[in-house]
Amino acid sequence: MSMKIWFKKSIYLSCGLSILLSAAAGATTPDQIEAQLTRQSPSPLFKIGDYFLHQAPLLTLYKLRGYRPIWVTADGKLTPMAVKLRAVLKTAHLHGLNVADYWDATLEGYSTSPKLASFSITLELMMSEALLRYVDHLQNGRLDPRQVDSDIKVDRKAFKDFEVLKKTLDAAESKSASAEELRAMLDKFAPNGANYADLKQLLAYFRSIDDDKEWSEIKVPSSKFMMGFKGPQVVQLRLRLLSLGYHLSNFESSVFDSEVDAAVRKFQESNNLTSDGVVGPQVLRFMNVPVNERIMQIEANMERLRWLPSEMPTRYVYVNIAAAEFRLYDNYKRVMKFQAISGREHWRTPMLFNDRVTYVELNPEWVVPDDIAKTKIPTIKENPNYLSQKGFSVRKWVKGSLVDVSAGERANIDWDRFVGRYVLVQEARTDNALGVVKFPLRNEYSIYLHYTDNKNLFKDTSRQLSAGCVRLEDPFQFAEYILAGNTKSISPLGNSWTQQEMKKLVPADESQRPDPRYQKMRIPLITPVPVFLTYYTVDRTDDAELRFLPDVYGQDKRIVNMIKVKSSGELF
Repeated sequence: MSMKIWFKKSIYLSCGLSILLSAAAGATTPDQIEAQLTRQSPSPLFKIGDYFLHQAPLLTLYKLRGYRPIWVTADGKLTPMAVKLRAVLKTAHLHGLNVADYWDATLEGYSTSPKLASFSITLELMMSEALLRYVDHLQNGRLDPRQVDSDIKVDRKAFKDFEVLKKTLDAAESKSASAEELRAMLDKFAPNGANYADLKQLLAYFRSIDDDKEWSEIKVPSSKFMMGFKGPQVVQLRLRLLSLGYHLSNFESSVFDSEVDAAVRKFQESNNLTSDGVVGPQVLRFMNVPVNERIMQIEANMERLRWLPSEMPTRYVYVNIAAAEFRLYDNYKRVMKFQAISGREHWRTPMLFNDRVTYVELNPEWVVPDDIAKTKIPTIKENPNYLSQKGFSVRKWVKGSLVDVSAGERANIDWDRFVGRYVLVQEARTDNALGVVKFPLRNEYSIYLHYTDNKNLFKDTSRQLSAGCVRLEDPFQFAEYILAGNTKSISPLGNSWTQQEMKKLVPADESQRPDPRYQKMRIPLITPVPVFLTYYTVDRTDDAELRFLPDVYGQDKRIVNMIKVKSSGELF
């Protein structure tokens, strides 16, 4: 049901509006504000034009202030703070937000009306609603992440920093802050990480680009577009690379020289394209994406960054599913980075925040999820020896535990009805799908971090290749780091948990089984390590070059579409 239809059918909203306006002729005093916000109503919302006033957050803010007005004086005039707030909200686009969500024609009309004194309390509450909406969106985003897609397992954060907002307003009033100063003070509600600041700068940069002159389409030449090519397309290519942050000493030459070749290869590598130096259709599709689409992509990524906790842990794992990259941060600094493998489009790795690694497991078994077991049934039916060749056993759940089925029962299994009745389990060995190291997580989706039996896949440029879990290129390096000084467990070889020590406990040769003493060896952590499985398609490389990654799961598009139709009545 649309918000307009809902409004027409909701008598209590109409009553709420008339209640609010009936007292509006009174002076904007603490008593009048308190009376309005504590008045009992069958709805938590008041609607004025396209504006919804949310009673609970307004009441919380004004109660902290002793119900003192902020925007309208007792004699019905705008305060200096009101003028400055208007200026701030009109710059919401700097954060990739829609100005009209905070300062629209209704507010503009009310604030400039010669009859302002006759509805002063209404305007007072409308402006506070606009402010609350703005800081909430800056801090927590406009959307409920779970409504964007089923593979986003992230709850929307609730705005709770009313005390901080109250102190911010008090400080701005006491120092007579300028509009610019007020904006800087409110900007502190936005994510404070370098990634967000970088995207904000990129957004301003892309909005400044003249599409026709600075971002004209680069045409595919008739001959191969690579080193040695000469033509006007090279000048366009140089300018495009320069716009994306790639350093070139000459951007006027029409010669595709070694400097351009090096920049193109870096561009391809950074954007998960085949790094061959050839500017073919795939590269040009990336480079010719219209500026407006890139702007929307940046805005979608800024929205996702707001979903992260306002304060990140001092140590945490950060996996970018879209880039298939693993990073480990400690004391807020990146200490490790290597390739990862994330889920295929039809077996997506979900976005998960604040999961955690509680132990490292060497030589793990693999309990095969039902949806993967389904894909193996045809092979099992065709090749009776497949299970023994790959080290699989058949088990079933009995009183909460997986137990092996008897030989007689296994011989009579109806493989077409296998899933849901039985479970495949692959024994610990080097060709186990999990590899020889596993980092279990605590989510309900059977998603965790692990090694792999196919290390060559880390060389692929597009690494969305798994069945949902995240495979790590260098799990031993990660394990050594998080175990150092963080476990009471002692290696059975009597030494510390170094990479070399752990590698002695796992089989090295293909299809080799581990020493039975070391199978499913769990090494508990004293302090768990938080894990964030994220999805970002715009960032910068270590060399500060801009990269736009393929939106392999289509999340950017869904976020952009949802923002376009988002109703301001669903903000708190």
